[in-house]
Amino acid sequence: MKKLTIRERVLLGILAILAVVCGYVFLFYLPAADRTAGLEASIQQSTAILDQSAAMLASQEKMEQELDALLSGEQAPEEMPYYDNIQSIMVELNGILSDAQEYSLRFSSAQGEDHVMERRVTMPFTCSSYATAKSILHRIQESALRCQLEDLSFSQRENGAVQVTVTVVFYEYQAGGAEGN
Repeated sequence: MKKLTIRERVLLGILAILAVVCGYVFLFYLPAADRTAGLEASIQQSTAILDQSAAMLASQEKMEQELDALLSGEQAPEEMPYYDNIQSIMVELNGILSDAQEYSLRFSSAQGEDHVMERRVTMPFTCSSYATAKSILHRIQESALRCQLEDLSFSQRENGAVQVTVTVVFYEYQAGGAEGN
């Protein structure tokens, strides 16, 4: 066997050092760096979820406080009527519109989503005065049925009567889900 020269020994030493450094980099450093990056991403995602959960919790607590304030108040909120409440709507509107000289009711089909159905009723009616029309509209708004007044127009006739056209949206609760009937 031949003895190695100094140059060969130096090159073998450098090769051994390179092999150790490469082994360290590929076997320890890169996998550890990948795990660290993955853990940092996981921490950021968990922090974002925690922040979102904290915001949702604060919102829920606020809603619960508002609900408690509503329920503990003098007048408890009224329940939303169940879907297909058209008979009750007609009875209520006929009673309210009894002060009108003439009126008609045009119902559209109910539409909705997320268990809340909307039933639109277009009501042209004629009253003897503006005060009577205002009183009728106020009674509709304050009725036991949940509703919202839309598309309101007033016009005065030559004889002093007031012609009112209003669209009222009545809200009803559908327990099984809304299919958009």
